[in-house]
Order: sequence, then C-alpha cells, then structure tokens
Amino acid sequence: MIPTVVLGDFGVNSLMAMEIRAGLESDFGAELDQHLSIESMTATELDRIVNDATSCLERTAVSAPSRIPAHSPTAATSPQVNNQLLLSLATITEAFNAVKIQTDKFITESGSANYILDVLPKQNELCVAITLEAFERLGCSIKRAKTGEKIRLFEYVATHKQLVLYLSQMLERESLLVNVEDGFITRTEKPYSIRSSQAILEDLQKTAPNETTANNMTYYAGSHLSDILTGKTDGIKLVFGSEKGRNLVSGVYGDWPLNRTYYRQMEAFLSTLINSLPLEPEKPLKILEMGAGTGGTTKWLVSLLASLGKPVEYTFTDLAASFVASARKRFKEYPFMNFCTHDIEKEPAPDLLGTQHIVIASNAVHATRSMTKSTANIRKALQPNGILMMLEMTGTLYWVDMIFGIFEGWWLFEDGRKHAVASETQWRQALETAGFGFVDWTDGLLPENKVERLLIGVSCEKQPVSSIQDHDARQAVIDHYVSGMSSEWQQETPPPSTGDAPAGELAVLVTGGTGSLGSHIVADIAERANINRVIVLNRRTDVDAMKRQVEAFSSRGIALSATAAEKLRVYDTNICKPNLGLPLDVYNDVASATTHIIHSAWAMSAKRPIHGFESQFNIMRNVIKLAWDASSRVIGSRKIHFQFISSIAVVGHYPVVYNTPYVPEIRVGIEAVLPNGYGEAKYACERALDETLHKHADRFATSCVRIGQIAGATRGGYWNPQEHLPFLLKSTQTIQCIPRLEGLLSWTPVDIVAGTLADLILTGDPYPVYNIDNPVRQQWSDLLPVLANALGVSLPDGIIPFKDWLERVRAMPGGLGTGNPASVLVDFLENNFERMSCGGLLLSTSHSTEHSPTLAKTGPVSAELACKYVQYWKDSGFLCSL
Repeated sequence: MIPTVVLGDFGVNSLMAMEIRAGLESDFGAELDQHLSIESMTATELDRIVNDATSCLERTAVSAPSRIPAHSPTAATSPQVNNQLLLSLATITEAFNAVKIQTDKFITESGSANYILDVLPKQNELCVAITLEAFERLGCSIKRAKTGEKIRLFEYVATHKQLVLYLSQMLERESLLVNVEDGFITRTEKPYSIRSSQAILEDLQKTAPNETTANNMTYYAGSHLSDILTGKTDGIKLVFGSEKGRNLVSGVYGDWPLNRTYYRQMEAFLSTLINSLPLEPEKPLKILEMGAGTGGTTKWLVSLLASLGKPVEYTFTDLAASFVASARKRFKEYPFMNFCTHDIEKEPAPDLLGTQHIVIASNAVHATRSMTKSTANIRKALQPNGILMMLEMTGTLYWVDMIFGIFEGWWLFEDGRKHAVASETQWRQALETAGFGFVDWTDGLLPENKVERLLIGVSCEKQPVSSIQDHDARQAVIDHYVSGMSSEWQQETPPPSTGDAPAGELAVLVTGGTGSLGSHIVADIAERANINRVIVLNRRTDVDAMKRQVEAFSSRGIALSATAAEKLRVYDTNICKPNLGLPLDVYNDVASATTHIIHSAWAMSAKRPIHGFESQFNIMRNVIKLAWDASSRVIGSRKIHFQFISSIAVVGHYPVVYNTPYVPEIRVGIEAVLPNGYGEAKYACERALDETLHKHADRFATSCVRIGQIAGATRGGYWNPQEHLPFLLKSTQTIQCIPRLEGLLSWTPVDIVAGTLADLILTGDPYPVYNIDNPVRQQWSDLLPVLANALGVSLPDGIIPFKDWLERVRAMPGGLGTGNPASVLVDFLENNFERMSCGGLLLSTSHSTEHSPTLAKTGPVSAELACKYVQYWKDSGFLCSL
C-alpha cells in the first residue's frame, strides 16, 4: 500500500469506512470523531491511529494522489476476451417470451397476487404515520394544528430537500390532513385519526407475515427519520453501519416476495437460454453482475448456475470494495466466480470491453445520474447480441422511498426524471438511445406487474417494426386459434335448407345484450318496424333473464316501447358451451327463427394476452355454427346475415406500418394489428370468418365492423365509466390537471353506433369490412376547456403536457376503485392514446356512411353533450360532485 495515497483510491468507500471505524474502535479503542472522513485518509494516517490509539488524529494535508483503476480483479482469473460463443436474437427472444408469459404465475406462486389490494394500503398508512411522528418530533405538529393553520416546515439538511418535499406531498395525497405550498403546510378540516406507526406495524406483522422484513426495515429507517433530516445521522451510517440495518436491507434485497418473484424469472430465463446454447469449456457463457451489493440476486443465480453444470464465468462487481470483499468470502465455494470493483457510471475496464454475453443489474442502474449514459457504458462490456438484464422497480412505493430516500444517492438523477424510479417506457427510451436495438419487459394481468419488472436490452442493431414484433410468430399463434374456430367447417358445405323458418319474418339474434353497446343495439333493433323478433343471449346470472335485460335498459336511460318489448326473447346461458348452452329444443327453435346475427358479446381487457381469450374463441366458433345451422333452415335463396363487432385495435398499427393516419375499410395483415392480446384476438375472429362464412357468399352476408371511440348516449348522457377515457378524466379530477391534447377528436355516441350497426346488419349486400367513427372530426383544443371546467380544473394552469400528466398519474397511488384509475392503464395511454385518439389514426367511413343513414347524418359532440357526460358520472358517483 502506497503511504501517500488516500484510502479511497484503494476502493475504501463510505461503507467500508464504517466497517474500519467499527473495527478500530472495538479492537484498538480508537474513538474517532464522527465527522472524520476515513476514506480521505492516507495509509500513514491509518497506521498512526492503529499504533497510537490514544492519540488524537489531526488531519494533515495530502498531496493529490495518482489514481488506480476502478476495475481491480480479486480472483485468480480474469474474463477471457477471445470467446467464439455468440448469441442469436431469435434464441434470446424465444427464451424471454417463454418466461414473460408466466409472470402472473410467478407472482401468484410467490404469494404476492393480492399485494396491492391487501398489503400496500397498510404500508402506505405506516409511512404516513412514521412521517407525521417525525414531523411532530421536529416541531411541525399536524396533529395539534387547527383547521386552516399554516405551519412552517422545520429546518433540515439541504441535501434532503427533495426527500422533505416528497414526504410532504405524500402526506397531502394520502392523509388528506394538509395542503402543501411554498414551504408551508396548511391544516385541512379532515379529522386526525391516524394510528401510531407501532400499532400499524404490529397489524402488518399479523396480516402480512411475508412482508415482515420490508415492514421492519421501513419502521427501522422511519424511526430515525427526524435525526436523518436534521443531519444528526445519515442513511448510509444508519443502514450499513449497524448489523441490524445490514441484515434488514439484505433481507429486503434478497427475500422481499416480489423481488424473489423476479429472481425466479431470471433463473427461468437463464435456464432456458443456457440449455439452448452449445456451451463448451473453452466457450463458456460469460455473465457480469453490476451493482451486486449485498448479493441478494447473486445468491440465487450462482446456485442455479452451479446446479446446471454448464461452462459459465460469473463476475461479481460493485462500486463498494467492502461488498466485493464480503462476496468473495461468501461465494468462495463457486470456482466459476470472479470478483472486482466497478462503477456503473463509468466505462468498463479495457479487459472487460466487448467480452460479456450477459450483464445483470438488480435495482442498481436507477441509482445513477443518467440512465442513458449508464446503460451506454454497460453496453460497452457486451458482445454483439449481448444482453443487459435488469430488475427495476417501475412503480413508486412509499415504503421503498422511506428506506432508500434517506440515501443522498437516491436523488442524484440528472436526466430529467422526477423520481429515481422510472417506468418501463422510460427505460425503453433510455436503452434504445444507449444503442440497445431490442428492448422488452415482463408483464401480465395482475396489478402487481406495475410495481417491478424484469427488463432486457439486446446490444444489436435497431430492429425494424416487423422484426421487433416478430410477425411470423404472432401469425402462427393467430393461425392456431383460427384453425380451432374454423377447421370443423372448412371442408363442409352448409346442409340444404329444410324450410323450417317462417317466410318473410326477420329475427335478429344479439349476443351480449346487457352491456352498454349491446343494450343500445337490442333497443334500436327492437324499435324497427320491419323486425319481428329480437333474440338476446346474455351471460347467465342469478337474476331472471328478462328482468336483468330490463334493468340494463333502465340503467342507461333506455325506454323501450311496449311494441318493441313484445319482440324480445331473452335467454341467460353460457354461450361458450355447445349449442350456446341452450337445451337442444330451444337451440333448434333459435336456429330456425334466426335470420340475422350480431355478435357483440366480448370480455374487454387491454392487458390480457391472447391465450386469455380462449373462451371468446369458443363462443365465436359456436356462433358461426349457429349461422351454419340457421342457413339450413331458411326458405329459398335468403342469406343469413352475420355481423361481428370488431375493434379499432385490429388496425392500431396501420398508420405506423403504412405511414398514413387514414385507415381504409379493408382486410389487413398481422402487421397492422395492435400487439396486445385484445387486438390479436379480435383479428383472429375476423380471420375465422374469412375461413368459414365468407367462403359461402351465396348463403351468408358476412361483415366485421371496427369501431373507434364510443362516447356516451345522446339521451341522458350515459357513458360506461369502466373505459379508458372516463378513467383518464377521473384521474384528471383527482390530480386537478388535465393533459394538453392536441389534434383531432372523434367521438361517436353509443346510440349512434348502435343505430349504425342496425343499419349495416340490415343491408342487403354488405361490404366485408366497415369502420364506425364520427365522420365529423373536431379539435381537442375546443373541448378541453369544456371538460376542465366541468371537472373543476383551473385554467389555464391546470392544462399540462401529456407527458407531465402521465408522470403525475404514475406518482400517485392508484388502481381500480380509487381516485386514480388511469394508473392501471398508464402504459397503454403513454404508448397509444395520442397516436390513436388525437388524429394519428383516422378510420375511413366511406362504406359505413354509404350503407348507414344514421352515421351519415352524425355531427360533432357538442359542449352541452360533453358536460352531460361529466354530469352523468357525477350523478352516478363515479366522479366527485364539485
């Protein structure tokens, strides 16, 4: 050791310095000034302390040291540079997709499936109580303050300014006890009914035992919050300077149930990938872990790699030499491991450049100044097609901020982020900018997916859209489901007519008659004089079928005439079953009577993968069979009319692929379909019609209808609140700002859509494809002030950029049934809303306006009607009345 070089240049950082301090005090009796910086000492000064424990060290001037490389291997072998093993992008994506689709399964098996609903609210309550108690100790008593009283915030260390602001905003949002503005806290009229943090912790220990380590760590950090904010101690010293703190934080990293979920996904991905590779002793798979810290990820992965028995090299790195030294002792049983120090924010050492197949970083890269610069440096360590695999939180949790927000490094970001935690779309942008040509992440239906994700970036050339989405693979999945819906009928000709159906009578069968659109379709059809019967198939419940249908009308302000009501034949059944779940005699009666079929029933889900729609494929198959059977009963040459209610999602990527916002009424390929399960499932059903009924145009008049934004009814203002636009507006009211949307708006009231569908099903010679969208476009800028005023949002300050609005939605806890429901769709909104709802995707309606007088005469949504929608949501309790 060079006597004149400061210890920091040998890798002694603040963490190791605390260990040295503790050792000197316990072993040599040297009580050091707490403000003395050990990492800034020289070896000579350290020696002076050891040999003269009773002397008082005075810091002497130190000449500028000569730096040593940050990368300093401590293992006997260094990573090999010449390695002929190269990964293929296809192998990587196949392995990741196999793991990605099981995310919900992994979350459920870890016991975290109800975390957001059952546990997180109490953890939020714990954080609120801890903060209130800390503020109380610092003379900022919210509990004793009177309504309207302004309380000045306490004096705090300047480096904790962002933390204090964040905690204050948390109190404002979660407790509703205060309003925060300009350094003051103003007490609201809400009564103080907060339990003590100790009581909440005890409650959590009983109700959420799996979260014990996280809750204890939160309480431990929070109980010292007042001392941290005022500089009496610091986060590093509190957490890593004591055995209790180190054990707790190691437990959070390594064993928090959601972390363990994604470690298991890492294991599954690595197992799948490794077992598909031709690994040999001279061609091992090289893995480098960055920011490995306490080894919470390492302990799982190296155990797995050892069990696989394949040639691998695993290099453990961290900025803190103390962590590296500890890991070298802890993992000494694994001969394939190397250990060295490395700073994620710096370029890898020369002997690491371009050598690694995989770099792993668990909850590490976010704690750097720039995600883009850090990931760009990481990419330099990768071989061509090398993988960066990161576990990162993508949703903010108060308890996580309560623990890690006390570290100054948590708030050091300088890349435009509003918080250390970044969304998956922010990660995609950073990784793509850093040169990763392929980026993907885990996802699923459970809301817990929003909290944390496993992300991968592949160091390859930027992939074209067709390659990224892997259209061949998507088409193969579509073909599989189309075959299941159509194979029984492809080689058959409809049986000859038996003439059972009454001549000249029109009977329209509608599936899904109790939904918003379905109930309006049934009502419109029933009121038409030329319709003799309306057969409605609804999902079976405990409520009488006709009573439930009448309630569906009533709840939407639909008043059916007595004549129309007499036409209804309503059945509650499970249409997923053979014969649509009806008794055979009833099914035969329905098949004999039906002349027109409108298939509207569908389970809406923006996040469900395509395999989650298998029941809908069974239903489609059954409804096609009904058309087949009905065709055998008609007299003469009369055709059975079949209309499938499709979706704008089927053409969601048409503008991206064909570089035009205008989408014609034509059949499309898989490249035009929005890459989610909902769009792909609707597309599969369209294709099933091509393989069945469209092949027998002499017997069937078949069409599919893609519908744009369905708005509320013109009468009464009913608009189903469980849709993305009402979610957007409810979150707008909650956060008191509305996104600045620009471009064209196209809303079509639901009763107009229903009337258009009725016109089209009764058309004698329909087109195979229709679009329904308001043919009269209007400007968002004209409607935004109307909506803002109706929602109580102040103008003009309350209108903010869409990106900023999304960040506020992300920052506020939310979910279905909360004041911030848009939070569950924030990814969809960020990726698709402006493009699909602001003029980037415009459905052509030339076919539909030609055949539908209802749509042809439709005009724009008026300000009066928009206010009627908002008022309906207020009256129904979905929105708050002002």
